[in-house]
Amino acid sequence: MGEASRSLGEKRVGDVMAAIPALSEAGSRISSRPPLEQRALKYVRGIWPEAEPWQLHSPRRDFLLAEGAENCHLTCSGVKSCPHKGLRPGAYCEPYGDGGRIYVVRWGKCGARSSADLQASAERALKSARLPERLVGCTFETYRTSGLSPDILKAKGMALAAVSDGNSLIFSGGSGVGKTHLAAAMVNARVNSGKSALFVPVPDLLDDLRSAVSTGKGSGAMDAVKKAEFLALDDLGAERLTEWVGERLYMIVNHRYLNRLQTVITTNAENIVDLVSRMGDQGQRIVSRLGEMGAWCGICAEDYRFARDPRKRAGKQDRGNVRQEVLADIPF
Repeated sequence: MGEASRSLGEKRVGDVMAAIPALSEAGSRISSRPPLEQRALKYVRGIWPEAEPWQLHSPRRDFLLAEGAENCHLTCSGVKSCPHKGLRPGAYCEPYGDGGRIYVVRWGKCGARSSADLQASAERALKSARLPERLVGCTFETYRTSGLSPDILKAKGMALAAVSDGNSLIFSGGSGVGKTHLAAAMVNARVNSGKSALFVPVPDLLDDLRSAVSTGKGSGAMDAVKKAEFLALDDLGAERLTEWVGERLYMIVNHRYLNRLQTVITTNAENIVDLVSRMGDQGQRIVSRLGEMGAWCGICAEDYRFARDPRKRAGKQDRGNVRQEVLADIPF
């Protein structure tokens, strides 16, 4: 009974395929193709002519998938439309046993998938860096130096070097000379290379810590700042001086000092003595550690915010405090 049913089924399938020309042609092509084993071996021997059937240690279908994926980048329309979600099979020859070798198929990310993953990673890192929207576009490329104070060029060079060597820096100077831009550029450079970073304005940090303490989460907030692989503290010395503020800043700086964690500081303090005086009772201890952690980079330059706006410049010019030239539109 089973044999009769199977024969009847096969006959009906044959009748349907014969009745439809396209199916009949496809059936003929399939029946005339070499077995899967032979096709897989032919592909492998095209790369390694000495390959033997017993040396193929992956499913034969995977070798054919690897063959079909060799030039898939030429017609790639993106990871979303990829049947393998950006994973690409490739054939490899690997050592096996005592002097032997086998041929296998390994799956790995294609170029499009790697790029997409890197972009997603950078977006996550940028979000965790807490970089304000206004500073997302602050890069070394947008930090121009032409026609400005030599200190501007020096500061940019020190920042670029610190990205590579991991040294800490303290950028000091008046408002609008590019301190925050350079700190943000260092954050962006790290994020774009897949590394973590954290950017925190000091007044905002202290507000966050006060809020965290009031809700019982103070230790977690402190740890996030103390242990960040890279930390940019913006506007140090601008916060209201209290004993509590000094203690928290000392705890952060001291932990990073002891653990050699890269730290970038921006401050309006004119010099080390000025910064010490702004930090209150803990000033000497904090600044001493900062000085040993990194290099002091003073920037003596004109406030860019006035330099870029002729109307603002005119107002300051009346007070005799501004040079006559109108500088180019250079974002800081």
